[in-house]
Amino acid sequence: MVAGWIWRDKNTVVIKNGFHSNAKSLYIHCRSKDDDIAEHWLAVGQTMAWSFHINVFYTTLFHCYAQWGNKKKRFNAYEYGRSNWGLLC
Repeated sequence: MVAGWIWRDKNTVVIKNGFHSNAKSLYIHCRSKDDDIAEHWLAVGQTMAWSFHINVFYTTLFHCYAQWGNKKKRFNAYEYGRSNWGLLC
C-alpha cells in the first residue's frame, strides 16, 4: 500500500506573536485529530511553524488555543479546502 501523501506537497503553518503593546508571551497549543504540535510560549516577535501533508481523506484540520494575558481564543489554523489562510491573520 502506498501512503496517500507521497505525491502531495507539504503545507506549512506559521504563527507569530505580533503583539507590540508589551512583553507578554503568547501561549499557543495546536493539534489535529492525529498530531499534537504541543504547547509553545512565544515571546514578542517569535514564531513557531510546522509542516504536514494533507491526509488521504482530504479532511486535514489543525485547530489552536491561544492565550495572551487574560485574552483567550480558539481558531482553525488550517482546514483543507480553504484558500485564503494568509488573509486571515
